[in-house]
Amino acid sequence: MASQGLILLTIVSLIGLGNTKLTSSCDSMCNNGCTVKCLRTNIRCYLQSKQITIITATDQTSFITHSGNNPPSGFDVDLMKYIGDIYQIKFLYQYGQFSQFVPTVQNNTNIISISTQTDTLAREQLVNFVQFYTSGTGFIVRSTYHQTVNGLNDLCGKTVAVLASSTQESDVQAQNVKCKVAITIQSVSSIADMVNAVQMSAAEVGLYGEAVLKAIARKSNNQLKVVGQIYDIQPRASCDSMCNNGCTVKCLRTNIRCYLQSKQITIITATDQTSFITHSGNNPPSGFDVDLMKYIGDIYQINFLYQYGQFSQFVPTVQNNTNIISISTQTITLAREQLVNFVQFYTSGTGFIVRSTYHQTVNGLNDLCGKTVAVLASSTQESDVQAQNVKCKVAITIQSVPSISDMVNAVQTSAAEVGLYGEAVLKAIARKSNNQLKVVGQIYDIQPRGILCNKRNMPLCCALVTVFAHPELICLGRRVYQHVYQAL
Repeated sequence: MASQGLILLTIVSLIGLGNTKLTSSCDSMCNNGCTVKCLRTNIRCYLQSKQITIITATDQTSFITHSGNNPPSGFDVDLMKYIGDIYQIKFLYQYGQFSQFVPTVQNNTNIISISTQTDTLAREQLVNFVQFYTSGTGFIVRSTYHQTVNGLNDLCGKTVAVLASSTQESDVQAQNVKCKVAITIQSVSSIADMVNAVQMSAAEVGLYGEAVLKAIARKSNNQLKVVGQIYDIQPRASCDSMCNNGCTVKCLRTNIRCYLQSKQITIITATDQTSFITHSGNNPPSGFDVDLMKYIGDIYQINFLYQYGQFSQFVPTVQNNTNIISISTQTITLAREQLVNFVQFYTSGTGFIVRSTYHQTVNGLNDLCGKTVAVLASSTQESDVQAQNVKCKVAITIQSVPSISDMVNAVQTSAAEVGLYGEAVLKAIARKSNNQLKVVGQIYDIQPRGILCNKRNMPLCCALVTVFAHPELICLGRRVYQHVYQAL
C-alpha cells in the first residue's frame, strides 16, 4: 500500500470537524458538559472535555524523537502544540513500538497516534484514520553500498530490515515468495533498530516511508543514503484490465472504476425534490441529482439502478443494504452517523416557505408559535419544530407529512401556514410555483449535507468520497448550485 500519512483516531466526533467554523456559544458550557449540537460546532469545547493522550514512536527523525525525561520534539510535536495553542488544550504523551499503536488506539477511546501509518483496509477494520499526507516507501542503505536496489525485485538474495507489523514487512514477505534466491528478512521493533541494522551491516537494506528515510539519511553524516524508486504512491490505475476477472483488495483501493463496476449499486431517492430529482409513472427520473450520477457513471463507465421511497425510509434502507446509497442528501447529524456513513457534498441551511399572499411575520423558529406548520416526518426540521413547540406559550400545530410534495401541498391549500425544509429545494420550489409561494425569514442551522452509504461497505463509501473530489465534478456542482441558489 502507498504510505499515506494518517493519524489514527477512535474519537469519531473529531472526524469531519476540521473545517467547522468555531463559535463561542459553547465555551461557557465546557465545565458542565456540552450538548450534542454544540459539540458539532465547537471543537475546543469537545477537546477540553477530554483528556487526550498521544501514543507515538520515539525515533522518527525530524518528525518525533524522545529520550530520557526530556519532552518529545520534532515536526509532529510542533504540529500538536500548534493545535493545542489554537484550541487551548494540552495533549499527554506515551511511547510505544510501532506494532502497539493500532491495538492501543483500538482499545482506548481517548488515545490517538500521530506516528502516521499507511491506511489499509485491514487497519480500517480496527481504527479510524484522518488523512494527513501522502507518501511512498523508500530504500535506505549504507553510503558505501553499491549493489543495485531500484525496487522490490532487487531485494532477492539480500538481508533486509523492516519494521514489524508494517506494510513494508508485508511487501517484502510478498516479494520473497517470487524470489529464486530468498530474502533474509529481519523484522525489528523500531525505526532505530532498522537504521542500526543497516549502519552496522547486519542488514544490507532498510525499508520505510520515504519522508522519514530522507530525514534519517540527511542527519547521518553521509553514512546512509536513500536509493531506488519510491514505490506504491496513490493513486494508480493498474486495475482496469482486471475488472472483468474481479479485483484484488489492494487494487480496489487504487481504482474506483474497478470497484464500482464490480457491484450493482442501487440509489434510493425521493421523487419530488424539485430541480434536484423528480420522477413520475414509468418515466426515468430527472433533475440535478440524476444528472450528477449520470455524469459519474459516464466518467467511471457504470450504470446506477433507482428505487424510490419516502424520506423516513432512506436511513433504514441504506443501513440494511450494503450496496444501496441515497442521493436525496440529508443533514449530517450525530444520531444518523451512528446508523450510516455520509459523503459530504454541500452545505445548506433550513428555510421557511409560505403562500405569496401570506403576510404574517416568519423570520425564525420563534415566529412559528401559534401557527400550523408542515414538516417532513423524520427530518431535522421536524425535530426543530418539536423543540421550539416546548418553548411556545401558544402551541404550534405540527403536521408531519411523508413527502416534500405533501408539505408543499399543505402550504398551497392553506392546510398549513408555513413549511420547513432545506433552503435550496425550497427556493427551487418557489421559483417554479408561478408566484404562488415564497421563501421567507432567515436561513438557519447551516450544516453539511451528504449522500448516505452503508457502514459495512467502506470501500464503496471511500470510492464515493474520491468520486466527489473529482475536479470536473466539483466545477459542475458549483455551476448547477449557483443556478439553483439564484435569488427569487
